[in-house]
Amino acid sequence: MNKVTQREHVNNREFNRPFKIDDDKNSYSVFTFIKGVLISRHVKFEHFEMIPTRQGLDSKDSLGFVNSFIRDNTKIQSYFEYSEQRRNASRSGEPVVVLHFPYLKASTMEKTLEYCEREADKLILALGIIRGAKGSIFENIVVDKATNKATNFYRPTNYRGNLLAGDLTGETPSNIDRVFSALDKDAYLEFIARLYNETKAEPSQDFKCVRYWQILEMLATKKNYPKAALLDFDNTPLLDSGGKQRECSGSVNIVFQLLKDHGFGSKGKTYDDVCLWVALRDAVAHFGQVSDFMQLRNSSRRQSLSAAILTNGSLDQRKLDFCLNNLSRIVNLLIQKTIAEK
Repeated sequence: MNKVTQREHVNNREFNRPFKIDDDKNSYSVFTFIKGVLISRHVKFEHFEMIPTRQGLDSKDSLGFVNSFIRDNTKIQSYFEYSEQRRNASRSGEPVVVLHFPYLKASTMEKTLEYCEREADKLILALGIIRGAKGSIFENIVVDKATNKATNFYRPTNYRGNLLAGDLTGETPSNIDRVFSALDKDAYLEFIARLYNETKAEPSQDFKCVRYWQILEMLATKKNYPKAALLDFDNTPLLDSGGKQRECSGSVNIVFQLLKDHGFGSKGKTYDDVCLWVALRDAVAHFGQVSDFMQLRNSSRRQSLSAAILTNGSLDQRKLDFCLNNLSRIVNLLIQKTIAEK
């Protein structure tokens, strides 16, 4: 056995050793399927491997939907065949790579899946930098090694929009036409709308914290506010911790002024909300995630986040969800107000 072959044998033996996640009670292997990334080489990592498939997802289902709609809702006498050319084009446009975790030890199947998806998400980020592509997980297969039984975990694409419908939600022809026309005529508004929609679609809450604040700051900066005294909703002076009059300058203060101008908020609360939102942004911008906010130097922002998103000293996901939903709602309202001014 030559040195290269010997080394490969040792590497394979190490690769196939069990990796303990949280317990050695159960043994699993996992296949995680990722779409939207083209890889040509087989790559082995410490506990998993990346397998190129040289194949992709096709668009047969979408064409089937089109044919069904034409048949059921129009008088058009046409049926569009799913051609080989379309199949090849769609598959090359949605390439698939598979991650294989050969031997994992864990207490439950769910713990195993959580670990694999975390590793996959980190790899997707790395591939995004290297390949310039945005991949996403669409399927996981977890195999119980004791029984050889496979369980499928489908990761659906969740609808992130308003589930309500009708006039009360703005779904009127006149309103849709008004917004469409405004975006069509104004490149700045179109960019803001794209940024908002991309942020809404982004699954990472940390990403949302940065992007929503960016939109608020852009909208406020566009106003070119003069450097005047900053007043609360009842027009009383807003003072800093040292008792000094705040001025309408700096990102926090101009965002507050923008909210006040549009009547979004109330005395004594809205300024605190703005400070909370910028604290969320700062935690991510400086440390990579909201949960590391205690490293912030600004003690008032640490205290603000502690009160808003912690329960018994631990991050409360429901509270963080509430903060982000409120922030998203405010950003949406401000964009609509900005469009209405055009």
